[in-house]
Order: sequence, then C-alpha cells, then structure tokens
Amino acid sequence: MVKKLLFIIFMFYSSLYAQQQIELNDEAKVFFSEQIRGHYKSHIKKIEKLELLQKYKEAEDLANQFIQEYIIGSYMDNFSLKCIKSGKCYLDDYVKPMLLLSYASWSVPTNGEIEALNRVAKAYCKEIDFAILYWDNRKDARKNSRKFNSKVEILYVDELTNRYASTIKMLKHSFGIPTTFVIAGDKRLLDMQTNIQNPYNLNKKEAIENCKKSFEKHITTIREYENKTTY
Repeated sequence: MVKKLLFIIFMFYSSLYAQQQIELNDEAKVFFSEQIRGHYKSHIKKIEKLELLQKYKEAEDLANQFIQEYIIGSYMDNFSLKCIKSGKCYLDDYVKPMLLLSYASWSVPTNGEIEALNRVAKAYCKEIDFAILYWDNRKDARKNSRKFNSKVEILYVDELTNRYASTIKMLKHSFGIPTTFVIAGDKRLLDMQTNIQNPYNLNKKEAIENCKKSFEKHITTIREYENKTTY
C-alpha cells in the first residue's frame, strides 16, 4: 500500500514537473511578431538613412544583422490563413517543417522557380510541407494556383478581411516579396531569404537547377535542425 502511494505521489510530481517545464519552454519562446514590433522600426530608420547617404553596403549589412540577431530563431505566430483546398486554416495546422514562399499575383517568380519548386515538393513532400502564401483575394490566388502541382499548398491572405492582418502583414511589408521562410516542425524560423533571381536570358535548364539548389539548401537546414531536436 505504501509503495503504491509513493508511486502515485512520484507520478503526480513527475507530471507536475513536466508541465512546469513545458510552461517554462513556452515562456522562453520569442515570437516573430514580438521581434518585429520591438526592433524593426529603429533598424529600418538606420537602414533608410544609410541608403540616403548611398552607403548601400552598410545598409545591407545592417539589414542582415537585424535578421540574424532578431528574426532567425524566433517562433512563427499561429497566423490565420485561408487555403484554396480546405478553407480557413492556421499555420499550426501544419505539423511538418515547412518552406513558406510569400508571393503576390503581380510579383512574377524568377525564371525556373515554379518548375523547381514543383520538383522539390514532389520529392520531399513526405517530410516537409511546401506552401505558397499569396497576398491576394481567393479569385486571384486560385487562378495562380494552377501553376503548381498538388504537393504545393496554396494559401492566401486578404488583408482587408483577415483579423490577424496587423500581425501577418509583417511577413509581407517587413521583408518584401518574394521571400522564402524556412520553418521547423516546432515553428521556429530557421532561415529567411529573398528568393534568388536568375538572369532573364539564362536557359531554362540552368534556371531550374539554380532554383532547385536554393530550395534543397533550405531542406538541408531543416534536416540538420530536426535531427538534433526533440520536441
């Protein structure tokens, strides 16, 4: 009886300790939106001042410093999104790591990018989610979705109706379009890069290969993080 009681007490406190650790881990997380709200304005003023002085290299270095210091390593908020196939959804609905590409109908992807993404998504879809986030209404997003295969999820955000617009618009307005967000399974932002731009006259085969290598580099980043992380 005593052993049973001790076992119950042990299990209770083990469960309590585990819950406390979870809460501590949650509290330790710094979210993407917090970093933008807390640090973006002060940095963008300095960057714009350097650009006015035509100190473009210094401006670029400061922008990269901001991203590395405050953005990479933050956790993505559970944004409200809309899906072409399944209706309204949230970022947390995607449990696998993700490559999230921010697009708009007026922003034309570089030569070879769509073909490369379709190939990579087909090859790696079992371990990674691939999604295009269009800053458009449903009609325009659906029209553009025809360019991608079924392994690429098409999401869209209408800033006029999205109740999380003040937060999710940071993805667009802070870093521009097109941008790729490399997101781990626990929603940690591992990397964020402006999509490569191929020369206009580059032949199709080389253009696709350039984009494919860029996407596969992101996949390597995800794999390295996931292999050393336990949730």
